[in-house]
Amino acid sequence: HNVTDNIHNTTDNIHNVTDNIHNTTDNIHNVTDNIHNTTDNIHNVTDNIHNTTDNIHNVTDNIHNTTDNIHNVTDNIHNTTDNIHNVTDNIHNTTDNIH
Repeated sequence: HNVTDNIHNTTDNIHNVTDNIHNTTDNIHNVTDNIHNTTDNIHNVTDNIHNTTDNIHNVTDNIHNTTDNIHNVTDNIHNTTDNIHNVTDNIHNTTDNIH
């Protein structure tokens, strides 16, 4: 009877050990899944940062182009007013000559 009890207890212990091994491997699996998900999240964040910096770069390029366009418009206005001034000078000189 004692021998069969010992055999029974030993198989129970073996069963408990295999359960513990199973639970430990499940825990390891969950940890590796968490690590995988975390690295995916980090990858997504770095992608978002990269896209944001690209967008910022595009905005600053647009601002630069806009200021260049404004500069060109003001140059054109300046040239037009110079031309108007020259025309009025010519008109003034012509009327002086006629007079």
